[in-house]
Amino acid sequence: MSGDRTSWTVSDWARLARIEIPEEERAGLEADLERIVGWIGALGEAGVAAAGESASSLAASDFSLATSDGTPVERPDRVQPSLPQHDAIAETASSHDGYLVVPRVVDRSGDEA
Repeated sequence: MSGDRTSWTVSDWARLARIEIPEEERAGLEADLERIVGWIGALGEAGVAAAGESASSLAASDFSLATSDGTPVERPDRVQPSLPQHDAIAETASSHDGYLVVPRVVDRSGDEA
C-alpha cells in the first residue's frame, strides 16, 4: 500500500465510524496499517497452501454438537412467535408505511470519483 492509499483508508474508516482521529495519531495508525498489510502479504508468500486442509474444506457435520460419548445433539426446528411488526414499529423513533426509518450511515456525497 502506498502512503497516500493508507492515509485515505485511515481517514475513511474514521469517517465511516464517525470518529475524529487527531492528526498527530494518524501517522501511528497508518504505520500500524502498513505493518498489518505487510503481514498479510507475507502470509501469501509463505505457501500457506502447503499447510494442509483449511476450515473452508471441512463439512458442516464436523462442527455438530455431541455429548461426551459422541451422541449427536440436535435441536428440533420449530416456528416460534416473534415480535409483531406494529410492536417493533412502536419502539422506533421513525417509521414510514410499516418500515423502520433509520438515519443514513454512509454519506457518499463527498467521495471523490
